[in-house]
Amino acid sequence: MQPLINVLALSSFLVSFAVVGSGYYIYKQQDFFIEELKKHVLQGSTEALPEGFIESPTGLIPTPLQAPTEAPQALPVVPFSPH
Repeated sequence: MQPLINVLALSSFLVSFAVVGSGYYIYKQQDFFIEELKKHVLQGSTEALPEGFIESPTGLIPTPLQAPTEAPQALPVVPFSPH
């Protein structure tokens, strides 16, 4: 019975050591993991966008040459009757 308890205690120690050791490794390497994650997310998001969507950041803002030339239309008036 004693050898079985010794084996269980040793395996418990090894599992605990592995959990603590891997947690310490992840803690020390967290900057690397965060940078890798950012790189993968940015790469995936730029691949998902249509071609030519991010050519220039100001391309989405209309310039005076791209602005509409017609006058703005008046909004329709909704009749209101107070009760």
